[in-house]
Amino acid sequence: MAEHNAKANKKANTKNKMTAAQREAKMKAAEERVKRAEEKKVAKERTKKIFTWIIVIILVIGLTLPVAGLSAAGCMSQDAANTATEQTQDAGAADASESTAEASSSSSNG
Repeated sequence: MAEHNAKANKKANTKNKMTAAQREAKMKAAEERVKRAEEKKVAKERTKKIFTWIIVIILVIGLTLPVAGLSAAGCMSQDAANTATEQTQDAGAADASESTAEASSSSSNG
């Protein structure tokens, strides 16, 4: 049993032994993986920020234009209503002055 453990340890030791060049290559590969993962993370965050700003801009435009259009339409219809009311009042005043003129002329004639 001791021989079996010794053989297993010997195999494990030979597997774990690496040359300095192999260790250095392994370290460089690990550093490259970490660097690529970090770059990928930064790119993903940047894309997310850009996407968020695009959505915000679309929402602002989409909500602002209809409100502004309705406000402008409301102002226009209010202006039209005011104009119609003024015209009615002007016409009523003209009718009243005509009827007053007719009444005064009929009382002068009579």
